[in-house]
Amino acid sequence: MLRCSFLGGLLLAIAASPLFAQPFGGGGPGGLGAMRMPASLLLMMPEVRKELNVTDAQQTQMDEIRTEATKDFQSAMSGFDFQALRDMSQEERDKKIAEFRTKGEELSKKIDGKVEKVLDEKQMKRLKQLQIQREGAAALSRPEVVAKLALTSGQQDSIKKIVDGARTATRAAFNRDASPEERQAAMTKMQESRAKTLKEALAVLNDDQLMDWTELTGKEFKFPQGGMGFGNFGGRRANPPANQ
Repeated sequence: MLRCSFLGGLLLAIAASPLFAQPFGGGGPGGLGAMRMPASLLLMMPEVRKELNVTDAQQTQMDEIRTEATKDFQSAMSGFDFQALRDMSQEERDKKIAEFRTKGEELSKKIDGKVEKVLDEKQMKRLKQLQIQREGAAALSRPEVVAKLALTSGQQDSIKKIVDGARTATRAAFNRDASPEERQAAMTKMQESRAKTLKEALAVLNDDQLMDWTELTGKEFKFPQGGMGFGNFGGRRANPPANQ
């Protein structure tokens, strides 16, 4: 069975890495815009598949989606030299990353569309809640979230400053030559910063908006630590015994 490392590397880079994180600007009301967490990326986590009660039949269908997506990605990214990014100027690197992100977004939407046909309504509702939880404060830039919470332009501006400030700090702290221990320490700090950013962003909301936010996110889900807990996309680890 194919491992998810290739496809997972694509989606993780698109949605989670500070190197590929896009500043707010455009793409939504109030000038806010951000990458959303692909559903297919979350479904690489066995813990998420267990939360959604993914069936064996659904896993089989997602195995097929994964195989097709891996081939599509290999074709779309052929000739893209990630190692060469280190030696490029910032302008050249930004251009290449933009190309990568555009192709990745297109592929991600294609995969997510297929996943949506596999999961039932209840599963999709929970998956969307988990997407917003995983995105954290950045989810407050989603057009549908902005509309649901009825965020004012002033609130959007305040949230933009909070998230942009946190993103800038994350980029400044990133060290490509860090040791595994230093990277782990940096990841811990990043997680702490993420929680702090979300707390500050939510403080901008009023009581009614906070209630709507709670509805959008649903019951809190504890995402796995370390490597984000990715297993095979659609693999057979989806439904471990309840006592595990």
